[in-house]
Amino acid sequence: MAPKEYVEVSLDTATLKGAQLQPAVAGTRTLPRPSEVEMADFPLVLTGEIDGTV
Repeated sequence: MAPKEYVEVSLDTATLKGAQLQPAVAGTRTLPRPSEVEMADFPLVLTGEIDGTV
């Protein structure tokens, strides 16, 4: 990452323990700065599936 250039940060859904957990937001954009740590929250929602025939 280059400092002072915005970067897109997103959650890798393959690393989630359950297939029914999905991020509530697609990602976030941050501006990295030397010697600083940026914290980002990624809320998760529990999805479901519907079985049946039409």
